[in-house]
Amino acid sequence: MSAIERGAQVIVRTVDNRIEMRRATSGVIEGDDFLVVWVCTEEEWTSAAAMRRDPSAFPWPARDVDMANTNK
Repeated sequence: MSAIERGAQVIVRTVDNRIEMRRATSGVIEGDDFLVVWVCTEEEWTSAAAMRRDPSAFPWPARDVDMANTNK
């Protein structure tokens, strides 16, 4: 299993149990009450890179984040 790190494509599970693709902007880190991974959308990741700025990201509970399977 690969460790989640900045730039990794990840899948996140939402409160209503949907699966969505995101881009990690951090590894797993301590949040206020539990471990989190900061994530953003692919569009935000691409836009931020083009504009040479940090992406606008938000914390996601680490227990609901997994590495995306990019072996297609």
